[in-house]
Amino acid sequence: MIEENRFLSLTWALIFFPVSLIWLLGCHIKYLTTKKRFIDIPVISIGNLEVGGTGKTPLTVEIGKILKKFFSKIYVVCYEKNQKTKDEGLVIANKLSEIRVVSGKNRKKLFWQMIKDKPELVIIDDGFQYFEINNKIDIVILDPETKTDFLIPAGRMRFPISFLKYADIIIVKKGMNKKKHYKKFLEKLDRFGKPIFTARYIPLYLADVSGAKVPLSVIENKRILALCGIAKPSGFITMLKDFHPLEIYAAVYPDHFSYTQIDVQEIEKIFKTLNLDLLITTTKDFVKLKKFELKVPVVSLEIKFEIEQQEKFKKLMLDKLQLK
Repeated sequence: MIEENRFLSLTWALIFFPVSLIWLLGCHIKYLTTKKRFIDIPVISIGNLEVGGTGKTPLTVEIGKILKKFFSKIYVVCYEKNQKTKDEGLVIANKLSEIRVVSGKNRKKLFWQMIKDKPELVIIDDGFQYFEINNKIDIVILDPETKTDFLIPAGRMRFPISFLKYADIIIVKKGMNKKKHYKKFLEKLDRFGKPIFTARYIPLYLADVSGAKVPLSVIENKRILALCGIAKPSGFITMLKDFHPLEIYAAVYPDHFSYTQIDVQEIEKIFKTLNLDLLITTTKDFVKLKKFELKVPVVSLEIKFEIEQQEKFKKLMLDKLQLK
């Protein structure tokens, strides 16, 4: 099955490679023709080179926690596909109650609206592509498991890896990579001469609908339904496997999926038919599912995006913001 998937991925890449060359040309044209503007307010962008799934939102939360000690008026702007079924904006707002979070489809428009309110700092969740903000601090997250050779539509990359020359800080996720592959990936990034940090997801606890903390140990020997609507579900499922459930079934939906009552009824039916013990979902999905009052035991997996060498990372950020 793995070999078959690799063959299909390679076939897809080869078929669409000519279109990707056009996309590549478009990337360079966009950067070169975009009129640059200097903003008199500090701006931090948390971005990536691929299409979603690298951990921008958890990193936004961690950076917000660090910088709220130095700024009293921070705004965060993030993407929200549907205002009726918010996910990322709500997750950030729940974690950073002292910070104003503004979300919507048009982040660029929201950004310029927020600037008029004179915040002390703006953090953009997924803002690398906004080249017109000339003096923003660009923190770019990379996943070593994503092939960097193929741009849209042949692959997942929306910008070529050469665009790392426009980044200020690079963060590389640690995950299921083999050590040899991971080392080679880091060596590949050295040529850009940027500060490189590594980071990983740390499972903290489970949370029920009331917000009460449930220890991760309850997963052991349970029959689990792992439910998620995220870009890369494999990492979430693998994380749950590390806590030794008796059995684990996956219900995977598209990223930013808007659940309906019919979807919830189907999930409940699957859960009861398989005679499962616990439904575990992501924080992003949980904020959307809560309103349906599921008739099965459901919890969210609460995680932290931990940056290794955090003090060094913090000092670098404060230096770039000209703070001490």
